Amino acid sequence: MLEFELTPTFGIETFNSPNSIYVGGRVGMLFVFGGSKDSGNKAPAKPKAADDRAEENKIVEQTIKEIESDPDLKGAVSVRLTDEGVTISLDTINFKPDSFDLVDSEFPKLDKIAVMLKRYTNDLHVVGHCAKTADSTPEADVEFSRKRAETVANYLILQGVRRTNTKMTVTGKGSSEPRGDNNTEAGRQLNRRVEITLVRKY
Repeated sequence: MLEFELTPTFGIETFNSPNSIYVGGRVGMLFVFGGSKDSGNKAPAKPKAADDRAEENKIVEQTIKEIESDPDLKGAVSVRLTDEGVTISLDTINFKPDSFDLVDSEFPKLDKIAVMLKRYTNDLHVVGHCAKTADSTPEADVEFSRKRAETVANYLILQGVRRTNTKMTVTGKGSSEPRGDNNTEAGRQLNRRVEITLVRKY
């Protein structure tokens, strides 16, 4: 039920200038619309953001369990919460040398990632990273990493991921966010990664 309340208001105004003084008044009405007075007794609704955060934690826990129990994924894939959402990182994804083409051994891994992603309706952000080399430029690294991320995104689309995740964005970060030491092969492998984020809805 709506309530209608009239509240009178009164105020005094003054205005000074070098040549004149003005004193005046205002009378007005304040109109207030609201629910019934006992509506304040209702328990506050649980914030939706809290539900979404709890759901994200469940996604992380479930994905970690699946990764740890799968020999194709354990040690090759990791998952974590980021500012953007839930990020699944393909830490040891392999492409043909100096190419955007995946090696055949990567497809079974991506098939399993696709199954995980299709459970959710979040938008997806696929981000490519690469290792820094002596003769590369930042611009070339960004383009190279974007094309590798695009290869992964296209394969996931072929596996039906876009049927549930309606929007997919592809970005290349180049070598700007290294996770390993570019002076070692193990570090460079960590830097040659592709990350897939289930974008936060709230």
